[in-house]
Amino acid sequence: MILLFMTLLVTGVIGQWRDIRFDEIGQQDGYMARGVYDMAQDSLGHMYFATEMGLLRYDGTAFDYYLYDPGDTSGIAEGKVNCISIDPNGILWLGMNGVLDRFDPKSGTFLHNSVEFSIDSNSRKRLSISSILDDDDRLWLGGGDYTLHQFYKSTGRMETFIPENQRQTSLGFSAQELQTILPEVVKTHDWKIISEATPDQYQYLRNDKLGVMYSQIIPVTVKAIQEQQTQIEELKKAVEELKKQNELLLQLVSKK
Repeated sequence: MILLFMTLLVTGVIGQWRDIRFDEIGQQDGYMARGVYDMAQDSLGHMYFATEMGLLRYDGTAFDYYLYDPGDTSGIAEGKVNCISIDPNGILWLGMNGVLDRFDPKSGTFLHNSVEFSIDSNSRKRLSISSILDDDDRLWLGGGDYTLHQFYKSTGRMETFIPENQRQTSLGFSAQELQTILPEVVKTHDWKIISEATPDQYQYLRNDKLGVMYSQIIPVTVKAIQEQQTQIEELKKAVEELKKQNELLLQLVSKK
């Protein structure tokens, strides 16, 4: 289900909204995907959605699906689309796991850029792109592993900026550490649609590396503190009850 702003009437006072209406767009409109990770709008008003199954385009009437086809070399790369950025020339840049896809809506073709980086001289990592910022000839790529990268559109060259502490420790260490304390915030797997014919059936896929859902850390921590506080209060009550029983025993002993 996707909710889009259809009507926005603004009164004479800036910031006061008089009427906002939401229309639901679902399977009856041709929307079959689940899980939208990012969205963007081009100069023609087309909406693009990053999903588990690939890229979707909505023109206000119907959906176009760009899905992975192993026999189509000019098609979208395999895997889920994490994020989208549209540059001033109308070119879409799709952040994926290990791939930065360039999509030209005019020709309908995709160009794949493999994105890897080195932590040290002995290892290379596939970059899982979580965010993209367009900056003229450059794209700033944010990785889910605390790294920042510059990708040059004209040459395909990439520069990597890694925090000093990340050079001395293996990526994913924080996730592994958190898993022992707050397992609820550590993502260990994904769910992938089995086939287009059964969009409501998913397959369990274990991730190659752990991920951290940072937005969940605070609520999970607060909940843990609240539960701990409840246990403390219960222990206090139990201690008070034991004190009362001890006083009664002392009174009985003194009378004898």
